[in-house]
Amino acid sequence: MNKRFLSATICVLLLLMPVTALSCAPEQVSDLEGKDILSTEAGPQPGDKLVNVQASYPPLTLEDLVRESDAIVVGKVVDILSARIDTTERPGQTIIYTDVIVETERYLYPESGAERITIRVKGDRVGDTTMIVASEPTFSVGEEVCLFLRRPSRELMPPSGIKTADYYRVTAGELGKGKHIW
Repeated sequence: MNKRFLSATICVLLLLMPVTALSCAPEQVSDLEGKDILSTEAGPQPGDKLVNVQASYPPLTLEDLVRESDAIVVGKVVDILSARIDTTERPGQTIIYTDVIVETERYLYPESGAERITIRVKGDRVGDTTMIVASEPTFSVGEEVCLFLRRPSRELMPPSGIKTADYYRVTAGELGKGKHIW
């Protein structure tokens, strides 16, 4: 059994254990408008335009998930940036996304990497438009996670100040994210 698959197996086994309450309290992070951003989970407000995206991934085995991932990381969500509208990914369509900053505790694959990485998640609220993508994972500041990650396509470039090498999407959406308890 190769080292990458073994690391992923250990991660998944820990994800399947019952999750106990986290001992850390969420940090409070504010966006430019002064509202608190503690989660990427969007909730529409009365009068909002709602963009509801239904997507799903084919059933994946652990081996598939590992093979499709460029990195497997254990870490803690330390910041959630303000949601933005992307006009380059699909011209003519509204794509709202949020960038999540994760402080890495350890890399299960590869053996090392950046101390902080950024994860792009589709969905959130900008102005009077809320985009909900059911297959996307949600994140909360202070949450401890184990992530299967892949590099985004070239057209999904990171915002200024974030290195391309440290910018990811979660492999297979919510299937590639879990909490860890150690």
